[in-house]
Amino acid sequence: MLSSWGCAISAWPAPRSIALDNIGRIEASQIRVAPEVLPICSEFWIGTIVALCEDVLKRPLHNLRLYLPYPDPGYGESYRAHFNCPVVFDAATLRLEFDAAHLYDRAPYASSLVLQKCVQSCESILAELESEDSIAHQVRAMLMENPGEFPDAGEVAKALGLSVRSLGRRLNQSGHSFQSVLNETRKEMALQYLQQTSMSVPEIATRVGFSDASNFRKAFKKWTKATPATFRPE
Repeated sequence: MLSSWGCAISAWPAPRSIALDNIGRIEASQIRVAPEVLPICSEFWIGTIVALCEDVLKRPLHNLRLYLPYPDPGYGESYRAHFNCPVVFDAATLRLEFDAAHLYDRAPYASSLVLQKCVQSCESILAELESEDSIAHQVRAMLMENPGEFPDAGEVAKALGLSVRSLGRRLNQSGHSFQSVLNETRKEMALQYLQQTSMSVPEIATRVGFSDASNFRKAFKKWTKATPATFRPE
């Protein structure tokens, strides 16, 4: 679902005015989802990005205005309360404007080593994905964009413009099933988290879509014939 979304983050200098702060924006482009699911997709997309930014900065963003490309769904005040800014509905684009000074804030826990490991991890996973056939690659890419809240076969099929039956048939023709791709994605993500982060097993379980750490351990042992602790670096 989110694979058909784009993101641009930039700063807009205030024209001919020093009194007005620069304005930053988080904006979606190339939105290709059905109108009936546009609100929930927008809420998830913009909410997740804002939450990530605030987690990195360890403080709330100073939001200025939120633009949403659909009518008020009936709970517009919730948007205003959550993002703490005015909201414009029926806008031409999905965009959050914020104080651009945040673009220059230093992340309190920034680490060049962690950045390097994250980049290496992403490159490794992408290299594996690129070596696979197209349909399995597309499904895995979509699953990885929604860690912990993986879309089901119906959602993936709809995003790819297929029926669930067609998706299953194409995966079967390439030697896969939706469940096997999901399991492989979960396993690879879990291994990356275990080997390259200090997250606890319950935290990793949540990130790969398990509500219970014990169920995650059982699944992990089925995937790898070993326990999660086995893959922790000494």
